Amino acid sequence: RVLLRAGRYEDAATLLDSALQVENASISRPLARLQRAEALARLGRLDDAKTEVAATALEPVGPADWPDTLVARMSSVRGLIAAAEGNVAVARRQLQHAAGGWRRRVGQSDATGSTAALADLGRPVIGQISPADELNTVLADLASLDTTRLDTKE
Repeated sequence: RVLLRAGRYEDAATLLDSALQVENASISRPLARLQRAEALARLGRLDDAKTEVAATALEPVGPADWPDTLVARMSSVRGLIAAAEGNVAVARRQLQHAAGGWRRRVGQSDATGSTAALADLGRPVIGQISPADELNTVLADLASLDTTRLDTKE
């Protein structure tokens, strides 16, 4: 997660892939897949990103997976993919949907999510999700739609 937000997309994608390859790893698999999909989309590896998004739907979800944020994150990744493909209208729609999801989450107390994560003793908390930070990332991606291809590297 830190590598992803630092713009080290290749490193983030590689480490998340390694974690996902470990059977029964103590990680949030849906979150790891979506974070990897984001890194791949930002690298321009769109087919791989689409594969991760599709695989996310097959992962079991528990309270520590922050289930109320997965739809917003998935919309964000779909927006990145659409932008990289040059489909600005779809990208804008997906990113606006993601922003709406994060705005709703910003208004809620994070105590519920933190408690759920701590109660899921089978998996360590790798990093708390900050809805405000996630919203800022989505808003930056929205703002850059008309000026760049969202950090996508050719």
